[in-house]
Amino acid sequence: MKIYYSLFFFFFIIIIKSQGGFNVLYEADYKLVYKNQTKNAIIQDAAFALLMNEKESYYKNMNQYVGDSLRFEKKFHENSPIEEQMKYTSDFPENIGTTTGKIYVTFKTSNEYFKYEETNTINWQLINEFKTIGKYKCQKAITKKYGRTCLFYQRNTLFLWSI
Repeated sequence: MKIYYSLFFFFFIIIIKSQGGFNVLYEADYKLVYKNQTKNAIIQDAAFALLMNEKESYYKNMNQYVGDSLRFEKKFHENSPIEEQMKYTSDFPENIGTTTGKIYVTFKTSNEYFKYEETNTINWQLINEFKTIGKYKCQKAITKKYGRTCLFYQRNTLFLWSI
């Protein structure tokens, strides 16, 4: 009987540990103001959240984030009224995540999830140039990816501001 209790406790701990979520240490919220490339397009906006810790990050549209949370809590589902469903849609359905080993992008299309992954080969180069942002002294860092140069100012290992 003691073995059964030990095995139960062991598997219980494994299940609890395996359900651990994304450990958010830092959050940056963004607002994007944009226009579609059509004539007489109206100005729209979208909010995004960048969730980070030392080893991984996750970038998602806030409308989708709230909708997914409501679905998880069973307060919202596919049979909800169309007006309710439209509140949680976005022109930017992609979810972007990074780990030390890979970059991945997922999005839902036609009720199917599409996933793209690639090796995370972003190599940041620290530049001996500093800028004060708020009350923080930040160092410039650059990288090149997909033919573009990305420029950030960072404090220690936390990126604070992009240009």
